Amino acid sequence: MEKLYRQPLKSKAEMEAEQQDKVGGEGPIWKTQRTKKGAAYQKARQEEEWSRAACKRCFDWGWVYISVDVTSPDFGKVVPCPRCRDWTAEYRARLLAHLPLGGCTFENFEPVLGTVEAHNIALALAEGRADCVWVLIYGGRGSGKTHLLKAAQRRSAERGAPAEYWDVRDLFDEMRRKVKEGALEDFMAHLAEVPLLVLDELGAEKATDFTSDRLEHLLNKRYEGPSVLLAATNLDWGELPSAIRSRFDDAAWARKIHVSAPDYRPLKGAH
Repeated sequence: MEKLYRQPLKSKAEMEAEQQDKVGGEGPIWKTQRTKKGAAYQKARQEEEWSRAACKRCFDWGWVYISVDVTSPDFGKVVPCPRCRDWTAEYRARLLAHLPLGGCTFENFEPVLGTVEAHNIALALAEGRADCVWVLIYGGRGSGKTHLLKAAQRRSAERGAPAEYWDVRDLFDEMRRKVKEGALEDFMAHLAEVPLLVLDELGAEKATDFTSDRLEHLLNKRYEGPSVLLAATNLDWGELPSAIRSRFDDAAWARKIHVSAPDYRPLKGAH
């Protein structure tokens, strides 16, 4: 039987003791004003959320990681939590409800020479049977990358695994809105936890300290999971920031796929 795991829940006493050791203070550090936005405060909030969860295995996330060695083909894969709910057709329908009707699917994608490998790995990742955790598809405009990413989001939802698609330019706009609302940390935590995160147009954003810092933070959190990530870019491999290349250069659990097809949108209508 497969072994399932989730990050163990620490008691408040354990967390308090750890923080006292770090700062040499007295009393729960999350109760002090000076650390309200610090790591201890976030841990306390997380503990409070977990204490309210109905399922103590997945803490109402609905999914758990398979605990296997990093060399296993199942490393990084998630499966439905066996204790909290059944993944029914009704639940899958709710996941699909917000997706556009007649949108991009693997069935209406028409592969041409240079796109077959990208098609196959995106499909395998969306179905939870890929031999990797992260995939980056890169190549010229109009070669079907966006179609494949949106199709992967839909296929993941069809099997009951929540997935989010973001054009990174829209993602950073949303992050800036969350900053104004004081809700950025919760939003980043959500992005770190979603079973499948799909990032399009990687590298198309205007590079600033904010975008670089937030993207690196997000990738680090997904890397620590590790959590499944599918991304695409129009840039050549060497044009991507080194922080991104270093993550996808790890052949043990990441794949980078070059799409060599020319722009065939006028012929195929697939992008």
